[in-house]
Amino acid sequence: MFEFIKRWFQPRQARIEPVAPAEAPIAPGTRIHYDPHLVAHLIEDHRRLVALFGDIVAASQARDEGHLVPLLGTFGNAMRDHLLTENVRFYVYVQHAGDAEQAAVVHGFQHEMREIGKVLTAFLFRHTKQEEWNDDTWSLFARELDEIAQVLTRRIATEENTLYPLYQPPM
Repeated sequence: MFEFIKRWFQPRQARIEPVAPAEAPIAPGTRIHYDPHLVAHLIEDHRRLVALFGDIVAASQARDEGHLVPLLGTFGNAMRDHLLTENVRFYVYVQHAGDAEQAAVVHGFQHEMREIGKVLTAFLFRHTKQEEWNDDTWSLFARELDEIAQVLTRRIATEENTLYPLYQPPM
């Protein structure tokens, strides 16, 4: 059911510090500096999120709510950090560094991710506040988790293959 997770497990890369602002070019019309390590950092976030998601799947399959609920919180925090980095450092930069067509495409991706984030946040909130975990609750959780897994898997692939290559130094 969650075989897709295995594809995303890769050795973690060392954490890379951003380039000092004075040394990096700036996207036109912004104060957002180009960071040659940003995409690698975002991909590293993806790997960390997928690993946490795998832990959530394992806790769910074991029906271990004592382990599951804190994992959901950790995953939510990591996802919010990732989305904040994408929104502030990636999307704004790419929208301003390219032409109007690229800006529109990137804006569409950003809007779509905002909607995914809302659904994910509601899911995490609902299940971290779950008071009783019975057969029906576990069944619903498993279905929703599978749906989220499919959406996040597609989104990660799209970001890494289509969106992240747009991040280039300004010319």
